[in-house]
Amino acid sequence: MRLGTEFRTNLDPARAFAYLSDFGSIEEWDPFIQRAERLDPGPPRIGSRYHLEGRLLGRSVGLDYQITEIDPMARRVKLVGSGGRAYDGWDEITITPADGGSTVRYDAEVRLHGGARLLVLLAPVGMILGGGRALAGMRRRLDEMASAPAA
Repeated sequence: MRLGTEFRTNLDPARAFAYLSDFGSIEEWDPFIQRAERLDPGPPRIGSRYHLEGRLLGRSVGLDYQITEIDPMARRVKLVGSGGRAYDGWDEITITPADGGSTVRYDAEVRLHGGARLLVLLAPVGMILGGGRALAGMRRRLDEMASAPAA
């Protein structure tokens, strides 16, 4: 299943990219993720790894992500993720300048395996409730950052 959307934020492109390219920030904007841990030090780079803990249908779900592509000049980052034998996929975030702020393009592909494929039947509901809340949370967090002074 492939997903894609874009939205505008008031946060400048450099700050938006710095924040979103470090996937450890996901717990601040995605209500599904309860904990995100960066597994290696330093700034985000190819090979940077993250472990996420989320909840789905009342169950704890562990997901592991790794940055496979990152281009600060183009403000684009791509991560590949897996959740054991049940899930694999990728997420890609691209940020472009837009009228004093940014346009954030978010694309993802989710592949479910085994019994997890039954969740595809819930995908429309999940995207509206889960994915919609995650993207709304991302936008809200970026706009909060835009109204706060740069650190």
